[in-house]
Amino acid sequence: VETVEKAKPVSVNGVGEYESYDALVDARKLLDESRPSDEAYKENGEWKEGGEEAYRASEAYKAWSEKAEALKTADIARDAEIKALSQAAVVETYGKTKEGFLWVSNIWSPDVPWRKSILSYNQFKSNVGNYTKYNKVIKKLKVDSSQFTTAQFQDMMNETTYNKVTGVLSGSSHNRANGYLILPILSVALSFLSQFITTRLQKKSGQLNDPTGNSGCSMKMMMFIMPIMMGAFALNYTSMFTLYIVVNSAMTVLINVFTSLAINGKSKHTEKAKTTGVQKYGRPDPKDL
Repeated sequence: VETVEKAKPVSVNGVGEYESYDALVDARKLLDESRPSDEAYKENGEWKEGGEEAYRASEAYKAWSEKAEALKTADIARDAEIKALSQAAVVETYGKTKEGFLWVSNIWSPDVPWRKSILSYNQFKSNVGNYTKYNKVIKKLKVDSSQFTTAQFQDMMNETTYNKVTGVLSGSSHNRANGYLILPILSVALSFLSQFITTRLQKKSGQLNDPTGNSGCSMKMMMFIMPIMMGAFALNYTSMFTLYIVVNSAMTVLINVFTSLAINGKSKHTEKAKTTGVQKYGRPDPKDL
């Protein structure tokens, strides 16, 4: 939007029309360099008595000043207009393309109420990791360095540009609490449940019947350590990563539950078969042996 708007003609009252915003800026620079000489009104670099007033009252200075003021006013107004249009486009585009999940506004930010959905510059850099490096980006995008130069990349990735792009967006309705701790709580609960069921299955199958008791202690420790680790990850990493943990833990719980039901069903079937066999054929009399 900014590029398109800057390419449009700019009309300046009392001066004329410029083919683009950049042409207006260049005209201001040239006008500043062509300021009327004040040497006739100075002596040894200092204003003569009444010299400054006479200089500012001269026709040449008045004409130059009026034009300079008109260009300055037009420059400021057009710059503000371009920024407003660009920021409005950013907010509109973000609303259409934002990546959320149910109650989570931004999946690239943790599901916590104390973090906003619009990332700060440092949070953004932390999220993209190695992609703040030019060579890494060029390799990933598979573009020629002549098409996307280091200077362009650095200009795009610096803090000033980021804050310029997200300026109005950070103050919009999109920038609210990113979540409500639902995913972190689920990750801790499911991780604990998964460890608990796994421990029970191993105990039932005799895998924890270690005479030293080390296996049992290790499993009990893991039952509490793993949920704490999952909770720490969920509070500090992206919601996308936490969602992966939750789905993985949920699948593990389901698999363990079905495995447990299958083992219990098989055990009951075997026990029933033994009982049925004893009732049908009776127990042998020890005296007949």
